Amino acid sequence: MKKLIIALGLGVFLLGLTACSEAQPYEAYVTVDINPSIGFVVNEQNVVKTAYALNEDGEMLMLQLNLAEKSVEAALGEVIDEAIDLGFIDVDATETTIEVDALGETEQITKRVREMVQEKVSDHMSERALNANVRSRVYDTTEQAAAQNKGVSPMQIRLLNQAMLMDPELSEDEALEATPEGLITRMRASNQIAAVAQELKDEFQAAKDLIHEEYDSQIEALVTAIAEATEAGTDTTALEAELDALKDAMHDEIVLVVDTYISQSEPLMAAIQTQYQARIQTNAEKVNEYRQGLDQNQDKTSTSAKTTS
Repeated sequence: MKKLIIALGLGVFLLGLTACSEAQPYEAYVTVDINPSIGFVVNEQNVVKTAYALNEDGEMLMLQLNLAEKSVEAALGEVIDEAIDLGFIDVDATETTIEVDALGETEQITKRVREMVQEKVSDHMSERALNANVRSRVYDTTEQAAAQNKGVSPMQIRLLNQAMLMDPELSEDEALEATPEGLITRMRASNQIAAVAQELKDEFQAAKDLIHEEYDSQIEALVTAIAEATEAGTDTTALEAELDALKDAMHDEIVLVVDTYISQSEPLMAAIQTQYQARIQTNAEKVNEYRQGLDQNQDKTSTSAKTTS
């Protein structure tokens, strides 16, 4: 009997430890592909900390949405409703496929967040009387090959690419060495190119990569030289000044590239706004008819429930 009590006590203790560990603060990266595609950062309280478009349709979807500091449930509801209004989710379709993926610091966090988002997306689609195949993202051969080439998962590639876009001074080598939480932190701390149109982001990334190619090897050589001089007891003042000047020069060139692409983005963003209004108007009649039918069915269900009770 005493052994049983001890065993039960140990079980409760272990459950307590598990609960405490799950309550530890974390942030995970999530992607939702309808198409459009969006990515967002969610914390342990299921709150969206920031959200990003991952393609041009995603940019249009996010145009009027501000999801930061909203619950995942509320944010996903807004995303789905906006996708319906813009015709990205066809209310007459037999089924809509929505893919979800996540990446956290541990496999446990990754699995928890992915399943939580999938469940909430499924619930929202059901509440809107829309059939959906909500599944984990299926990566194509190109995405898998790119990830295999870098020795990471396809989801890590998406986070890595987003982090490098959000933080222009982050190089690919640094991104590959960073942890998921490290990338998320850098991504959230620097959002310099939020105003750059999706259409230009590949060009921006290429321009930024050229700057890193020019400076990174020089910076690395100076860092090595400073370490060797320090070990030898030699004065490093001149080397450190040279390193600071080199880093400042790289930073200034990156800032110039960012400013250039933001300027080029202004007419593109205006065009996206025009396209947004056109899509809303094109789908308005069908969407309004769908929503009226949904409201009527809900009223009937509510009336039937009251009558039964």
